[in-house]
Amino acid sequence: VKSRAKACEEIVRMMRGGLQPLSSPCLEWFLSLHETEQEALQSLLSWKVSVGSGYVFAVLDNFFPNGPDSRSSTRLLSGLSKQGRLRVIQLALTWHEINNYELNHYHYNTAIHAYAKSSKWTEALQLFDAMANTQVQACTLIYGTAINACGMGGKWDKALRLFNLMSQTRTESDTITLNGVITACEKGGQWQEAMQLFMAAAQNKVESDTITFNAAISACEKGCKWEEAVQLLSIMGQSKVQANTIIFNAAISACKNDSKWEQTLQLLSTMALEMVESDTVSFSTAILACRISNEFEKALLLFSKMSKRKMEANSIAFGDVTKRLQN
Repeated sequence: VKSRAKACEEIVRMMRGGLQPLSSPCLEWFLSLHETEQEALQSLLSWKVSVGSGYVFAVLDNFFPNGPDSRSSTRLLSGLSKQGRLRVIQLALTWHEINNYELNHYHYNTAIHAYAKSSKWTEALQLFDAMANTQVQACTLIYGTAINACGMGGKWDKALRLFNLMSQTRTESDTITLNGVITACEKGGQWQEAMQLFMAAAQNKVESDTITFNAAISACEKGCKWEEAVQLLSIMGQSKVQANTIIFNAAISACKNDSKWEQTLQLLSTMALEMVESDTVSFSTAILACRISNEFEKALLLFSKMSKRKMEANSIAFGDVTKRLQN
């Protein structure tokens, strides 16, 4: 580690002095400390980035005197993304632009994804918008990454704007972009938008998967829209997508939120028929729905089933039920 640090210091000193360290023994030594040249480059770019853009540009100039090819740029940006070096990623993109080196949609997608992972949705959108001034057109892949960035940042309206922009620019949407925008709406409590997106996607023959249904049903759960949640489960049953425990639990919770205890019991029965495993959450939510509606006999029956299956009951949620059992 000390050797690498010394090598970095020496290379920086040489670059500041206007020397090209590529042909120097110092760089050869530095490269020998790494398994690949790519690792050596990442090491230099990760060292004392605070020295500013001049340092980053100098490192890149030295490693790519004739400019990088597309694969080298991809490896460069991917490596920086894994390290979370957002500032260096931005400088690397600027270096490409200044020197008119090729940037393609994979490069921009990698950069936008790096911002998304770091919950920097504003910067991700800024980079997306900046693409309009380049020759790189936003594709389905980039839209999906930008939409997910907005969703992770809790900006459902921004995600929806991007999704609608896809139609305006005749960019084909896919399951990933659909999941991203519906999930963003679900997190933002926008059940109506989520349902509209789901139905529109079905009409446009965009394939839905487990994530799509889960996000849409969860949105209905948050909006206390049990009928819509059950409707989505019905649609799911007609499709090739298999419902799982999490999805059923969301639907059961939607029914519980609207005091529909009968529907919670129906859904538990459906889970058994479709051989979907019910868990503590499934029973707990149904029991709570019965308790809210003062259907203690039904709640006691479910409580008994839980006990037989050796499931743990929540004493706070089932306080009244346990008292009845004791009586």
